[in-house]
Amino acid sequence: MRTTRNVAVLKFGGTSVATSEQRAIAYNRVRDARDAGFATVAVVSAMGRSPEAYATDTLLELIGGRSGNTNADLLLAAGELVSAAVFADGLCALGVDAVALVAGAGAANAGITVDILHLTRTGDTPDALRAIDPKLIGYAQICDGPLTRPKEEWDDEGFQQRQIPGDGGFP
Repeated sequence: MRTTRNVAVLKFGGTSVATSEQRAIAYNRVRDARDAGFATVAVVSAMGRSPEAYATDTLLELIGGRSGNTNADLLLAAGELVSAAVFADGLCALGVDAVALVAGAGAANAGITVDILHLTRTGDTPDALRAIDPKLIGYAQICDGPLTRPKEEWDDEGFQQRQIPGDGGFP
């Protein structure tokens, strides 16, 4: 039995979420992907272009166009926070379950799930994991298994054949 779902990641730029009409088009695309059986993720930018209030350009104008520092990053994240919340709420109003998740803007509701089985099977190493800021890791699934396994057995292994740490060959 295969229970893996296909994922659709839909990216909507600032002009695609600038007006209620444009957002309605984007909402329909998200709903259509979900209805087609995809696990759907929508990524949105800050809304619109200058002089619109939450547009990246408008926000940068508030600090004289300076960017590349912590204050500018926080200011620009504000536009993306507004857009994410408005977009998620609009989807919910249409009956599409949605929640705004924000990483890198001081919000604690987004992070990385680490699964040592996936890390090992994709050829990555613990060194790659060490390079990730620990504050970004929200959940870790630890198990063990043989270092190599034919790709056609990966689904079964992931669902039914995980080993207790120390019983396999994972680093």
